[in-house]
Amino acid sequence: YMAHKYLYAASVQGIQKFIFGTDSLKEIGGASELVEQICTRKLSELLGNEYHEEQLLIGAAGNIKYLFDETEKSLCEEIVKRIPFEVAEIAPEITISQTLVAVDGELNEGHLAQAEKQLKTQRNLIIKPPTLSWMIAKRTPKTGMAAIDKIEGGIDISSKKKLAANFPAKESLFKKMIYEKYRESIANDTHFASKFEDIAVDNNHSWMAVVHIDGNDIGKVVSTVFKGLEGDALVKKQRVFSAKLNECTEEAAREALQNSIFKEKTIYSGGTIPIRPVICGGDDFTAILPASIALSFTEIYLRAFKRQTLTAFGTWGSKLEKGLTACAGIAYITQKYPFHYGVHLAESLCKHSKNEAKALKEKNGNELTPSCLSFYKIESSYAKEYQNILKEELNSPIMGQLSKCPYYLEDEDGVTLDQLQGWLNKARKFPHLAARLRQLLSMLHTQNSSIIEMELDRIESLNPNTLSSFNIDKDNLETLSHLHDFLSLNSFIK
Repeated sequence: YMAHKYLYAASVQGIQKFIFGTDSLKEIGGASELVEQICTRKLSELLGNEYHEEQLLIGAAGNIKYLFDETEKSLCEEIVKRIPFEVAEIAPEITISQTLVAVDGELNEGHLAQAEKQLKTQRNLIIKPPTLSWMIAKRTPKTGMAAIDKIEGGIDISSKKKLAANFPAKESLFKKMIYEKYRESIANDTHFASKFEDIAVDNNHSWMAVVHIDGNDIGKVVSTVFKGLEGDALVKKQRVFSAKLNECTEEAAREALQNSIFKEKTIYSGGTIPIRPVICGGDDFTAILPASIALSFTEIYLRAFKRQTLTAFGTWGSKLEKGLTACAGIAYITQKYPFHYGVHLAESLCKHSKNEAKALKEKNGNELTPSCLSFYKIESSYAKEYQNILKEELNSPIMGQLSKCPYYLEDEDGVTLDQLQGWLNKARKFPHLAARLRQLLSMLHTQNSSIIEMELDRIESLNPNTLSSFNIDKDNLETLSHLHDFLSLNSFIK
């Protein structure tokens, strides 16, 4: 038996830990550049002149799939041997799982499914990390790993490579995040933030936001789009889908940046751009940005992503005729807060958004999971999953959950971002009323319903007809469930 072709599949593991396992923004930026290099350029560099773009199925978001033909068996074997060492050389903390599927005849869905199954098995294998060292080796104070240099009292090999990669990071990130027509007008010394202080730029507070956005139902869509295809048609369509999805993500990020940070002159007036995009590829986007514009940035991104995917895929079939959607999580943290906890919370908030949106989709019988976002402002030192926060911190004995998250883009889906922005505008217009509502919010944890009702009557008598503008009915305590949401953002959302 001789296979005609070989499907090579690889999956990069440990990306999140590698990028976010540090509180240095320079290292985070460098780490994201190294991951980008592994996922998008390393295979083509290794293959050199033997690399053929038309044989690449996917090369983004931590996944690589490439179809070697029957004359390239030895080349394929060489790649399988070399890739793990090349990856370890570039990013020592990252591991790569890889597998080969023999393709006899035309490539089809079964081969792709077999590759994923074998990759899943490979991920469970224990791989010896290349950063292990003798116990006698000097340790770095920040990471506890073996030091290879005396910089800053000792630096490990992984941190040194991240710092070295931070400088060229500007080039690839600029191409993704800034419209080409604006690049030439930006000064040569303009760059993304390299310190958290560059992001928490408001003089009145030190808050910043970690935003994590992930596309909805991509797996289900892929299985539908590629159903029944095989051979060159399957390879081409997967390659085109991957490239177009990647471009939609990048275009949404560009639009969000252009219409938020670049339009807010109090945040950006030249020089350092107060944002650090970390992941921008596939259907994933993660960035750190000023707290004051995180909500508007994310809303612009979600709307742009849906519009861009509708344009790109609207004619591809029933699952894509309305485009694709995404869900987001925003964790508001101070610049001194342990950064990796903020990242973990942003992912947890995104997961909450997805779960609620999918439940709503099933309840309403819709085909499309609605776009939405959840957020939380960390004001305690203890980091936890958002579900635990809902149970322990956002829970009132007299009325239950004190949050309406997630907030949706469209009216028919639930409480909308437009409504949230309206409450924030009213809170700024009536600061004295916002102060009384904040006091009322604290009472929800300690007082009984009769005292709460009395306080609402007092607020209404002092501020006639204003409670209704916050969607609060003084005779229905359940209408207070969104108080925490807009009051927590009121201090810094513009």
